[in-house]
Amino acid sequence: MHILKTITAISLLCLPLPLLAAEDVSRLQVQAEASIDTTPDKAMITASLWETTPTFTADNASSSAQSNALKQARERLEARTSKLLQALEQAGVAHNNIHAGSLVVQPESLPNSEEARETSQQTRIRIERPLNVTLDDLSQVATIIDALIAVGVNRFDGISYDVADRSSIENEALVAAIERARHKARLMAETLGVKLGTVVDVQETRTPVFRPLMMAVSETARAKSADYNPGDMRVDAGVMVTWQISPQ
Repeated sequence: MHILKTITAISLLCLPLPLLAAEDVSRLQVQAEASIDTTPDKAMITASLWETTPTFTADNASSSAQSNALKQARERLEARTSKLLQALEQAGVAHNNIHAGSLVVQPESLPNSEEARETSQQTRIRIERPLNVTLDDLSQVATIIDALIAVGVNRFDGISYDVADRSSIENEALVAAIERARHKARLMAETLGVKLGTVVDVQETRTPVFRPLMMAVSETARAKSADYNPGDMRVDAGVMVTWQISPQ
């Protein structure tokens, strides 16, 4: 029994040796990043419409009066929203590209005047509806903004640009990062006098992210009417690749 235990122990000690030999391999690890510039081909315009009730104080804020005022404000807002949606469709925007958000009802407290400092706090209710318009044709941007202004939107939140086929651009950036890593690895191996072997590990170190590039605007362009040129967007990607190496 004692001999058997000794043989087993020797066998277990011998098992890790091949594993240690397999891990004792020279490697070259390279980290690389690459960027792809692309031109946006879609835009989202965001704006808001709202209506407010008359002001109330604690003395005249009956439940029925507030309810009636709120109903009238909502009807005015719905009429304006309907008019705006019709104007956008007439301007060539597809119905599916127009998204009117849910109503937001919010009470507002108004500051009292110097003469009415001792009176009750004045309040009113604002009903707001956000609106998002997605454009697949950037030539429509100026026309749609004019339509929003003509209908009288209360707030114009701005324009955001994007790329319809994000996946394709992300893939290009990732491939460029991998090619950059391969180029660096070959250059390093040649300089060090070693042979580049197979890839043993690949990691994505930077998930592709779209970011707008700042454009230089001349004084002449500033003097002209609003320019809705989206400029370019840049997509960055990064990888870390490990190769086996051996003497040449």
